[in-house]
Amino acid sequence: MARSVWRRGRIIVSRVFVACFVVLVAVSASKWGSTAPLAASVLFLTGMLLVGIASLGRLWCSLYIAGRKTETLVTVGPYSLCRHPLYFFSFIGMAGVGLTTETLLVPLMLIVGFVAYYPWVMRHEEHKLRFHHGQVYDDYAHRVPRFFPRISPLIEPTEYFVNPKVYRRHVFSALWFIWLTGIAEMIEQFHELNWLPHVLQIY
Repeated sequence: MARSVWRRGRIIVSRVFVACFVVLVAVSASKWGSTAPLAASVLFLTGMLLVGIASLGRLWCSLYIAGRKTETLVTVGPYSLCRHPLYFFSFIGMAGVGLTTETLLVPLMLIVGFVAYYPWVMRHEEHKLRFHHGQVYDDYAHRVPRFFPRISPLIEPTEYFVNPKVYRRHVFSALWFIWLTGIAEMIEQFHELNWLPHVLQIY
């Protein structure tokens, strides 16, 4: 019961994040686009690069973690580099999606939202893993940094069991940065066609 309540709360917070992003993009336009088109292009291309890295990274993490969120302690693949690689790539993805709006304010707001919320999520998940795995998790936490990946050899198994049905569900959630980028681009086209007026110009 507690787990389902926690999951619903996470979903609600994620949807609020997405809704706030869509509303902000819908009512605003990039000032860089009219005053510095080269800078706007650099912001957009940088954002797309980060979105691509984040999407591939989340797919990589999902390959290892799908169906093993708490019951099994995963310490190989991306989880040999840091304890929360899924959130690390989510952080990159949020910054990337924000930059595709060709602004600096939007990615800054997304990053602030991430920093305000996700450290608490990571601590909560660590508490559950420590409860389930005890000293084994403490040893893992001592070896591997929490968030930023360490520069060290990657530990990968020669074989790894994956549940295709569970992984397929994770694939769709791993690509949500691409969906958001598409929504932002569609809104920008609406602005250019004057189908959707904007009330703000932001850097």
